[in-house]
Amino acid sequence: MARPADSGLPYSFLLPGATRHVLLLLLLLLLSAFTHTSHASFTHQPPLAAQEATETEVQSLNSTLMARIATGSQAEARLVALFQYLVSQSNATVYYLLYDPSFPGSAGAVAASSDNGGGLTVFRCSSSSSSLVSWLQGIQKVLTQGYSPVTHRNVLVACSASRTSEIFTQIRQVGLESPSVHWYVVLQEEEATLDLFSGLREGTQVTVATRGGVDSYQVLSSYMDMRGEIRFQEAGWWSWDSRRGGTGGGGDGGGGKQKVAQPLTRLASQQYGNMGGRLLRTVVVENSPYFRIRKFPDGTLLPGDGIDVNLLNILADKLNFTYQLVEAEDGQWGEVMPNGWVTGMIGVVARREADMAVNEITVTGKREGVVDFSTPYFVEGTILVSPAPKEKNRAFAAFSPFSAQVWGTIVVVTLVMGPVVAVMGWLRQWAIGTSGLPTLSLNTLSFTAFRSLVVQGNLLGPNYVPMRVVFFFWYLFCFIIYAMYAGTLTAVLALPAFTKPIETLTDLLEAARSGDLFPAVVEGTSNAFLFKDAEGGIYKEVWEVFDPATGYAKNYDGGVDKVMNGPFVFVNARLGSEVRAAARGVQKFYISKESFYPQSYAVAFPTGSPIRVVINPILTSITASGVIGKWMKEEVLKVTKSVEEEKNYAITLVHLQAAFFILLLGFLLASAAFIAEKIYHRCALYGLAMGMDGAALNFLRHNSIGGSGSLASRERIMWDSVMNGRACSSTPASSPTLLPRHQ
Repeated sequence: MARPADSGLPYSFLLPGATRHVLLLLLLLLLSAFTHTSHASFTHQPPLAAQEATETEVQSLNSTLMARIATGSQAEARLVALFQYLVSQSNATVYYLLYDPSFPGSAGAVAASSDNGGGLTVFRCSSSSSSLVSWLQGIQKVLTQGYSPVTHRNVLVACSASRTSEIFTQIRQVGLESPSVHWYVVLQEEEATLDLFSGLREGTQVTVATRGGVDSYQVLSSYMDMRGEIRFQEAGWWSWDSRRGGTGGGGDGGGGKQKVAQPLTRLASQQYGNMGGRLLRTVVVENSPYFRIRKFPDGTLLPGDGIDVNLLNILADKLNFTYQLVEAEDGQWGEVMPNGWVTGMIGVVARREADMAVNEITVTGKREGVVDFSTPYFVEGTILVSPAPKEKNRAFAAFSPFSAQVWGTIVVVTLVMGPVVAVMGWLRQWAIGTSGLPTLSLNTLSFTAFRSLVVQGNLLGPNYVPMRVVFFFWYLFCFIIYAMYAGTLTAVLALPAFTKPIETLTDLLEAARSGDLFPAVVEGTSNAFLFKDAEGGIYKEVWEVFDPATGYAKNYDGGVDKVMNGPFVFVNARLGSEVRAAARGVQKFYISKESFYPQSYAVAFPTGSPIRVVINPILTSITASGVIGKWMKEEVLKVTKSVEEEKNYAITLVHLQAAFFILLLGFLLASAAFIAEKIYHRCALYGLAMGMDGAALNFLRHNSIGGSGSLASRERIMWDSVMNGRACSSTPASSPTLLPRHQ
């Protein structure tokens, strides 16, 4: 027979549904016979080995076993009937039997439901504690995987009181709590007490049958009290009637017919659908707009408002519980560290110091290994918050309509236009003659071409047809250039240009490598570990340029403040970023339109918590209603500041500064030309004076410098000094002054 596919364990034994009752009873008696006749044989088998048998082996022992049934001990038959009754109260389809040979009767387990295709897997515990731990660790995944009422799993424990106590101690350490697992325990020792189950944690469901007499058992079921502790309540009595088998009753064990007052197995929805005002500990951190906390001097924490506060209040109202806030000391969301320690809110829940955590908690693979998550109630992407792009310098806005290449081409064409037309005129004069037409100079033609380009009209009338054709197309060229320039310039002035914003992680990476902007994240969040744990790709590259000394923020508000006060780009979820940017003035930030790394928010619970089972349908209903989206819009509107300024579309000095710059440039060039002309003129005078004879100098001095005063005073002084110097060097000693000063 094949063992169950979901057990994943060796030494397992599956009994098919069709012959289950008979074969299980035969197996029970077979185990009992081995226990009484050859107890020592168990000590030489593997510690955790289940006793395997094939269908052929069972059939070969039919005659012996049938005889055993007929003459079997009353204790063995009573125990089989008790287990059969216990599991009949459950809808489980999969059963596991954990027993030790010292248990009186070497009890087996019997599947409760009829014809449901279930099976039984049998395990025997040796006296070794380490082997028990190994078995529990091996079966953990099988027992705790996915909850569903259809796949309930029952574990039947038929062990001594000391071994039972050890089993449930190890259950706490291994973490076998699960709403899909129910433990059925039979205590044969009359002196055994419920102290064996002290320290059970939520998620462990136990039904105990304690021996109250020779043929009677008191049946008790576990439940959670108002303080979150597991208690036991009496469900009734079960007694053995050798004529009729076991019957549920409330009498003295003589085979009464009264039914058990309380159900032995209840679904999580039945146990937690109404918690009766139970107090749940909820771990949080200050996190607007999701969970705002009101702190008092005495350390008391009360919920303020926020999206997750609204969500928690609805859950409390639906399930009838109250809650007490517990703050994570490190203020982080939490993650599993390399040394195994779990930080933040996730760590508080994983250590069962709180019953749940509701606070924009992202589901990650590592977190799922230490806590259980509810159904996600919201999904959003991660975005980049960077400083608002700065407006580009508009001092040269007048040149922005055209590229440098276009401007260069226009300048060259304008400069060449005058000489080309002049050459055409000279060629025509050489070939045909002027025929009395006036000749146009190169300066006139070049200046006319420039006037046409800047749309100042043309005062020149072309003298002949070829020149008229050239100027016609030149005017058309100037019109196109002017129209394109004027339209583009208007658009440039109306819509100012800005620096490139940070839109993607690639943009952030380029900015970080150029030293302009650097990534920032909140320490201990899923966003931080997204980059830190990356093994390659863009996430790894961003982490390589990340500086932990300056890039970590303590909380989300601190991350947004980093963007305002320093060269940082904050990596965060969209809603929280938009709310915080709006509160500080949205015009100060740029929020990327593209998003990455979708984040699913869910409620975190300790492993195996049944509360998750009843909360999931409520969260699904809340999400489908769209109320969470409504809360989010309200949060954005609540903190949004009015930052709209009256827009002025009139042209200002900022728009015209390029024109004034050109005018200033013209004055500077004119001043430079004046200085150059001055220098050239002085040099020309000096050269002229040095080359004239005495008569010419006197004539020039009296007619140019005389009473007319055509030269400036400084030039006259220079002229006199030059003349006098020249006279001294060329006049004989007997001659008096060659150039007497004009009176």
